[in-house]
Amino acid sequence: MFTFIKYIGNLKMPQYDYGYMLECSNYYEEDGKGKLFFSPQGIQSTSNYDFRNVFSVVYSVGKPINVDTCNFEAPSFYEMDKGFDFYAPQSFKDSKGRVVLYRWLGNSKCIYPSDKNQWAHMLTIPRRVTIEGDRLLQWPLEELKELRQEKISICGEHEIKDCAFELEFEANCEFAFTLGNDKDEKIVFSGTKEEYCLDRSKMSYMYNEKYGMQRYAQRIENNNNRIRVFVDNSSIEIFCDSGKTVFTSRFYIENVSKLKISGAIGNLYYLNVIAL
Repeated sequence: MFTFIKYIGNLKMPQYDYGYMLECSNYYEEDGKGKLFFSPQGIQSTSNYDFRNVFSVVYSVGKPINVDTCNFEAPSFYEMDKGFDFYAPQSFKDSKGRVVLYRWLGNSKCIYPSDKNQWAHMLTIPRRVTIEGDRLLQWPLEELKELRQEKISICGEHEIKDCAFELEFEANCEFAFTLGNDKDEKIVFSGTKEEYCLDRSKMSYMYNEKYGMQRYAQRIENNNNRIRVFVDNSSIEIFCDSGKTVFTSRFYIENVSKLKISGAIGNLYYLNVIAL
């Protein structure tokens, strides 16, 4: 069976600074709303909180697209991820009717330490996407809990035996999570009452320094301090503010062996591999 696609015109959107090119668009409708996300190239920003990467990803929630006028009405658009390495997300509806999202974890304009090994980029973990008002919420797919092995209570410093784990913790207004080695090479995710910060300025292997080594996001929900972190050797995915704030990044640290957490308590789960 063939599906024929008919071109009806260019999409008309609110006038914002979208840079010089839009690509990797994805659109779906749910609960009477249209959800559009795409990857603009060339957005310029002086804000410490937005559009600090070479390329970024944005989303808008508004009225469904009017197919007669090609008009998409949306009050605003937001940056989809606050990390360093995130691009080209695509969504799918699964057999349970959930919208599931995958993204490209990498950027084509960056030279990564793993390039010399002919390994360029990867995919994020699958995430369930929901909408609250005009905000998009991302949260790890529920089935990922099936990968959990032993449960380890954490507070303070711990030795890491495997750099593939999930960390779930309740954070105070001020907290810090550090992952590193015996040489004090590390990445740090921290928070204050006002903001979050992901700092990878002390990795074993540095790259893409001209775009900065810290990423910041304003803290949205001061009363909800549950944070989930997924680490898989050279990737980290952090979910905050009920999924409104997400950091997705690569990192390169030799012989990761230490995890330190302050201003928070929670649980660590080493993860099984995903069976195909």
